[in-house]
This record gives sequence, C-alpha cells and structure tokens, in this order.
Amino acid sequence: LFILLLAPEFFQPLRNLSQFYHDRAAAMAAASHIAKHLPDDATKSPAEDVFELTADDSSSMLIATDLCIGYQPGDVLQDPINLKLSNGQCLVINGPSGCGKTTLLHTLAGYLPPLSGKVLLNNQPMGKEAIRYLPQKPWIINGSWADNLAVLAPDATEKEMHKVLSQLGFESLILYRNKGLDSQLNEHGEGLSGGQLQRLALARVLLSPAPLVLLDEPTASLDAESRQYVLAALTALKPQCILVISSHDADVLALADHQLQFARREND
Repeated sequence: LFILLLAPEFFQPLRNLSQFYHDRAAAMAAASHIAKHLPDDATKSPAEDVFELTADDSSSMLIATDLCIGYQPGDVLQDPINLKLSNGQCLVINGPSGCGKTTLLHTLAGYLPPLSGKVLLNNQPMGKEAIRYLPQKPWIINGSWADNLAVLAPDATEKEMHKVLSQLGFESLILYRNKGLDSQLNEHGEGLSGGQLQRLALARVLLSPAPLVLLDEPTASLDAESRQYVLAALTALKPQCILVISSHDADVLALADHQLQFARREND
C-alpha cells in the first residue's frame, strides 16, 4: 500500500516532461505559422527602436502619416491612416475581426514596421519604453504578484502596487494571502479567473509611466464585476496619457475623442 501511495510522486517528473514536450510542440507549430507572415530580413528592415521615453509627458503627441499596415508588401490591410493624438485624448478602433485592428496596435507599438508611411511620438520613432501595451490574452510570469506588476514598472513601490490593485478590486484578495505581494503566481495564473487575469495585466499598465497606452479589446469576455473595474480604470487613465483602444464595447466607445472605423477586407 505504501508503494502504491508513492507511485504518483515517482511518475510525476515523467508527466511533467510529457506536458513540456507537448507545450514545446505547440509553440514550435505556432512559431512556424507566424514565420509565414513575417517579411524577409533581406527585403525589409525591422521596426525602428531608437527612442526611449520613460517619464509621463503632458505634451506628448502621436502622429501617423499615410500609414499602411500589414505583414507583407502588397497585402495592405486598410487604406492609409492619418492620426494626430495628444495627451489626454482617446482613439477607439472599431471593425470586424481580421480587418487589422491588432495589426495597427502592433505597428503603433513598433512591433511591426509600417508597409509605408510613418509613426512618430514627439517627432521621434517609437521606442519600447514609450509604450504600455495590453494584448487580448494577458500573460503572467512565474513569480510573485510584485514580480508581475513590475514588468512594465520596475521602479514601482509597494505602496503604488497596492494602490493600483485596490483600484482594480484586488485589495481583499491580497490581504487574505499570507505573503501579500510576495505570494506566488505561475504562468497559467492558476487560482485566478479570466477577468482577474485581465485586471492584473491592466494593473501593470497603470503602473507604467510610458506616455502611449495601447489596449486590445480590454473588456472582451469579462465578467460584470471585472468589466466595471476595467471601465473605471480606463476613465481614470485617459487624462494621463495618449490612449488607443481596439474595442466593440459601447462603454469604451463612449471614452473616445476620435473613432477609426475599419472596413471588412474584400477577400474575407
């Protein structure tokens, strides 16, 4: 009986290895699919990353001029885009799935180079320290709550972390954990709901001082409680930055100073 009780522990490393093997296979398959859409290095230069801005700047200005977005030359997703946004303004991008909303966010962030045209923040090419980006599917790192919050704001204090967690409805959850901000999370966010994971990822964004905030469907698929916390946080965030959001949510659209309506692609 004792040996039978020990058997699961004995085979646990093998089960872990099997899980890691399948995760690796899935990641390689995804990478292969993504690579098909990436430009050849010999024909296309990467997005510029020479400008870094770490402090909040009330005079920040985002300008996109004749911007064409897409993954390959000749496959432009939308008509040329022209934007001019200053601090305290919000642009909401709307349109059907697959029309290029996320691609535009990635281009504004500097993750993708424009097919043509320019994107400038304060008359400089975009740099990674100048943006705060929240993807549709938030990611968590293996580490503590504090480690996760510090990803975009390594200099954030515990007081600042507690403030944003309280703003997003996490205060009681942290208080009930013996180690508080030092409580551990794994990359799957076990123990947290999808809405809580989205709020935790948004807490990172709130802590960062970068002047340009890019949010991809921040209220999609949220429970009612999480949605209200996120909407309140976006309302409070808007005066502090340039805010660009991809969303179909009517309450998010109500925050917009400008709207960009993307058309369905003809070949969809």
